[in-house]
Amino acid sequence: MKKAIISFAAILLAVILPLLSFSCVWAEPADSDAAVSTTDGTQNTDPDTEKPQTDITEFANGIELYCIDTQTTLLSKNSDLPCSPSSSTKLMSALVAYELISDIYEEVTVTKEMTSGTSGLIYGFSSGMVVTYNDLLTAMLVRNANDAALILSRTLTKDTDSFVELMNSKASELNMKNTRYTDPTGQKSSSQTTVGDMMKLLYAFADNSYLLALSGLSSTKLASTKVTIYSRNYFLSRYYNGGRSYLNSFVTGGIADESGETLLSVAFVRGYTYLSVVAGASKDDNNIYSYKITSELLDWASASFDYLTLIDTGTLICSIPVTMGDGADEVAVFPAKKVTRYLDIETDLSTAVSYTYTLDCKSLVAPVSFGDKVGTLVLYLNGEEIEVIDLVISADIPSSASDYLMSEIRAFLGGKLFKVTAITLVSVFVIYIITMAALRGQRRKKLILMSREKEGDNI
Repeated sequence: MKKAIISFAAILLAVILPLLSFSCVWAEPADSDAAVSTTDGTQNTDPDTEKPQTDITEFANGIELYCIDTQTTLLSKNSDLPCSPSSSTKLMSALVAYELISDIYEEVTVTKEMTSGTSGLIYGFSSGMVVTYNDLLTAMLVRNANDAALILSRTLTKDTDSFVELMNSKASELNMKNTRYTDPTGQKSSSQTTVGDMMKLLYAFADNSYLLALSGLSSTKLASTKVTIYSRNYFLSRYYNGGRSYLNSFVTGGIADESGETLLSVAFVRGYTYLSVVAGASKDDNNIYSYKITSELLDWASASFDYLTLIDTGTLICSIPVTMGDGADEVAVFPAKKVTRYLDIETDLSTAVSYTYTLDCKSLVAPVSFGDKVGTLVLYLNGEEIEVIDLVISADIPSSASDYLMSEIRAFLGGKLFKVTAITLVSVFVIYIITMAALRGQRRKKLILMSREKEGDNI
């Protein structure tokens, strides 16, 4: 009997101990509609200048202001308004010529045919002069010289018409859908474009560092003629510059009485690169409004726009309960990264910015580690989804040994496996008792029979 009980105990321990050695970390899935919230934003800016108090844009027919760094259109007025490209045509001529030139210092001998039909603003290239392509491009972009544009078109292609075809092909390549050039100088009124298309042209021009540098020269001496030429750009003379660190612009006029002045500019202000197109601007005895508008718009952009933080890695989203943690019963949840956008600094982020988030679980089981992903956050700006961000926990939490052991025991005692095991052991025990009882009964009967047989023999 004693041996049987010892054997049963050994079987019981062999079953229970392996089960207690199992370990797991469990996290309950969150409900689909759980853990949804919104947040308020804050802004921290200190502009050094103020917005212009008057709407100077009324002095131009069309305007567009664009920030390259943020790919943001800051202001647009009549972007699709048809207008004459005027001398902005020379920006396209420069782009096409630059692509055709293999050596900008290659020399060209000017002929009478190359300059025929020249009028308006000219440098004065004459037959017999030997000049380089660099000189021609410089004269065209700095002095706005029509004769330089014609010489380039007639030396780089078989004739001007062929060059103009390349200009229109380039316009199509730049998606300037409303533009059609009829000459390389911009003198013909039959050429057509829009403010929006001129912005696309200016974007491509600003991407060419060589041409952009030429257009920013206030004066320079042509290497082949030793003659100094001066820019017609009032920005480069600092008359309207306002002390900006660097500003390139290309004056386009010639038909001011009919459609107004046009000015295309590339400006670098407070670390940002701006593109400005002002078309059909008026002028009076005191102001050339193409310059004045550009200048004030740049001041306005510099004072009014900057990168604002929509959400930061220090923004507390929520906290998650942690079981079996050593010294902590919850952990804070934060965004995994900071998100900024280039916006008007007066934007009320408390109403413009919102978010929703979903947690992967309702609770965690220690140990957990700093940076573990526990959910996702969807960020909105003015109701439009702009980014999806991971949510992570903010600290390492080791597990508590005692809590872990008790949790494992409770989990085992409350689990299906324990119930099945208990029922099995009880069943085995009952069978054992019944079996032992039956064996004892048989043994008693056997002893009784043996006793009776012994008594019979004695009689």
